[in-house]
Amino acid sequence: LTTGGIRGGQKHIGWFQPRSFNMGISREVFERTGGFQFDRYAEDIEFSIRMKEAGFKVGLIAEAFVYHKRRATFQEFYQQVSNFGKGRALVGKRHPSEVKLTHWFPTLFTMGMFGTLLVLLVSKILFMMGMVAYGIYFSAIFIHAWSINKNGWVALLSIPSAFLQLTGYGMGFLKEKTSR
Repeated sequence: LTTGGIRGGQKHIGWFQPRSFNMGISREVFERTGGFQFDRYAEDIEFSIRMKEAGFKVGLIAEAFVYHKRRATFQEFYQQVSNFGKGRALVGKRHPSEVKLTHWFPTLFTMGMFGTLLVLLVSKILFMMGMVAYGIYFSAIFIHAWSINKNGWVALLSIPSAFLQLTGYGMGFLKEKTSR
């Protein structure tokens, strides 16, 4: 019920953007595309776009399993998703058509949270309506996590995780989008 669910749940028919933790390429692909060109953020996404533009086939082997490290603390997770947001904005600077409305959702979520707090200065009713909307959303995240994991602790932790994912990505995206 966050952006990972919007993009991550799709069946990859025709085109898949591999990430560097699960990417295997031939020497020809690397040499003809020039390899990674971004310094750090979203280098794999940008590289995948150039592979597609060069006419190479890119696909997903759904049966393959890759194990990679995720961040262990909320602070590390926030920094990681903030970098993801920055990376997507960087990709958009080089390939404008590669930033979709979906990539703006975390920024809109974050701006909505700040906006809801500002509305408190004007109208308690509008503030309460905004808080109820966010409350319903976070309740849905809790219920969804509970239904999948059957674990109250995991369901409870899904709420701050979702909040950090959306605000971290949203702020990183917005900061990079408005820089330079």
